[in-house]
Amino acid sequence: MALDAQSNWNVEMSQLLKIPIRPQIEQARDYNASTPRSIPTIQAAQYKTSHEVLLPTEILSQILAYIPMNASTQSTFWACSLVSRAWYSASITSLYSHPHLHGGNFHTFVQTVCPSKNAHIRQSALAPLVKRLDMGELVHNASKSLTARLLGRLKGNIEEFIAPQASFGINSFAALSKCAKLRHLDLSLISASISNKLLFQTLKNLQELETLFFPRSSSRDLRGDSGRDEVPYEWPPKLKALHLAGGIDDHFLATHLIAISKSLERLSIQHCSQIHLDALLTTLTTLGPQLLHLTIRHPMSQLHTGALDTLLICCPHLIA
Repeated sequence: MALDAQSNWNVEMSQLLKIPIRPQIEQARDYNASTPRSIPTIQAAQYKTSHEVLLPTEILSQILAYIPMNASTQSTFWACSLVSRAWYSASITSLYSHPHLHGGNFHTFVQTVCPSKNAHIRQSALAPLVKRLDMGELVHNASKSLTARLLGRLKGNIEEFIAPQASFGINSFAALSKCAKLRHLDLSLISASISNKLLFQTLKNLQELETLFFPRSSSRDLRGDSGRDEVPYEWPPKLKALHLAGGIDDHFLATHLIAISKSLERLSIQHCSQIHLDALLTTLTTLGPQLLHLTIRHPMSQLHTGALDTLLICCPHLIA
């Protein structure tokens, strides 16, 4: 009986062991196959989350503030403006506030900030962003009328202007006089002869001007027929730095320069071959106590060796 029982057990257990046991993975696969496909699709859509991080414009502006604003980084601001609308809003101001202009991009810039010659027909939303207009690298890329048109479009917001060499004429002074926020004016590159009287008619309207580079081709003032000195020119009230060059003579120093505002702290005189020692020392005696920086650069053909040995007596507060 024992053998029979053992035999029966072996037969029965062997038959049970021959029954295939499906793994748990296969069972789960069959369950998923039998389940309608629309259900997991709907569930996945319900639990799907977005991984995009939207930063405020203030944070993006802080990030862009670490990028220096110069000619080499202009392409960086341009690339940032193409990322998204948020990056465009944060970087477009830096891109247009101090544009680096040269012959390759000047005409594109003009078409962007002043697309129409008639200011009342079409305005540009990007023109108010321009704070600095540097045309110093342009020679024959613009015309005098185009320079005047640019100044007319940017007159409400421009703070710095560097005039071009060949495309700045008399018609530009009218538009320049309306740039009420101008703080820095550089006319040193102008090749055309500029009348001092016309220049000062423009300067008296620039109440916020702090730095002025005189044109190197300025015409010399002439005295009246009566031989008396002319009425002194009216200088901008907030002028702090003045750089003289060109047709400046003794009469200009004695009549007009000594009437400059008390805010002047920096004076530079260079390439003025018509200035003599007596007129220069008289001017420095008057303006010297308020000056902190003084530059007198050769060629000054009327000044001999050792002529300025008493300079520190006239200007006791110089630091440079």
